[in-house]
Amino acid sequence: MGASAIMMMVFAVLLLWGGMVAAILKLRSHPEEPEPDEEPGRTGSDGPEGSDGPQGYDGPEGYGAHPRP
Repeated sequence: MGASAIMMMVFAVLLLWGGMVAAILKLRSHPEEPEPDEEPGRTGSDGPEGSDGPQGYDGPEGYGAHPRP
């Protein structure tokens, strides 16, 4: 590799890693807060309150599945 290729590679590596470090430092100093309508600790994938699993899924037949209406 020539000197120009090595310099371009070093520049690209420093740019990528520098951007990652800058993003991490920004998030550490100003963490994202949940939206006001979200409950703390919920990710949105928990499903509706009181559900046994994803909506529309009744489980495999023969394992305590609820009959479909």
